[in-house]
Amino acid sequence: MEFGIFEIFCGAVVGFVTGGLIMSLFRLVTGRPLGFALEDQLGTSPLAILAILVRLIAGPTILARNVVNPDENSEPEPALALAGLAVAVVWSIGVGLPLFVSMMPAFAAP
Repeated sequence: MEFGIFEIFCGAVVGFVTGGLIMSLFRLVTGRPLGFALEDQLGTSPLAILAILVRLIAGPTILARNVVNPDENSEPEPALALAGLAVAVVWSIGVGLPLFVSMMPAFAAP
């Protein structure tokens, strides 16, 4: 299957929106922001697999947030911020493009 600029752009948008929704839901449920760190008590339970999948899908948004706001006492390095955001965009395309392509038939004209 061949993808044009429109499909790739929409895939990136869908990836970031999906990650943002997951991060917001996580914060609503737990009261803390979602990060890449896994809790030690998960072990090898099914919750550990779910925790990894959540971070895999929300990863571009987590990375973009960490790049733009590294911590409260420092400013982001411009070159590193640009590189991090580029990685986040590519990752978001990888997450969002399959979701967007799977939704496309629902919006097709009969």
